[in-house]
Amino acid sequence: NEHITAYVDISQGYSPPTTAQMIVPYLGTANTSLKPEMGMQYEIGSKGTFFKNKLSYQVALFDLQITNKLVNQAIPNTPAGNNETVNVGGQENKGAELVIAYNMINETKLLSYLRPFVSYTYLNCTYKGYKSDNNNTATTLDYSGKNAVGVSPQVYNIGLDVALKFGVYLNVTYQSVDKEP
Repeated sequence: NEHITAYVDISQGYSPPTTAQMIVPYLGTANTSLKPEMGMQYEIGSKGTFFKNKLSYQVALFDLQITNKLVNQAIPNTPAGNNETVNVGGQENKGAELVIAYNMINETKLLSYLRPFVSYTYLNCTYKGYKSDNNNTATTLDYSGKNAVGVSPQVYNIGLDVALKFGVYLNVTYQSVDKEP
């Protein structure tokens, strides 16, 4: 209706290897076996307003599946520092996002608006079929099921947006980011 919308989104994309990833300098060859990273995302969400458009919200749940991850690995039995890019498994990113804002003041003599907001993001990103290399030797490590590196499981934002009638505005935000694996 005019105050609440809901949506479902299914999208697919890819990221091909770069020229630099295709060339293996130590061997002087091109790695023609590389495949592009592929992503498939499923998302469901809703947006809406209440109380004469003063309170607004957005909520989304998503699941992003990534396959054929491109990573650098050391070339076995060569001097240190010799690497090549390989495809190794995938990653699954599941999460939820929520944003709530309240337009406290709208159009006074001095203010255009005064709007506090809060947002929360939850992420559960794990590796799937993800190994340290494609050698499958005793030294190969399997990271499947482990948390993806560099992704914070929880992020909070609290803020305030202020705009004056004569074009001056202020945005203040506090962000809390969880520890990253």
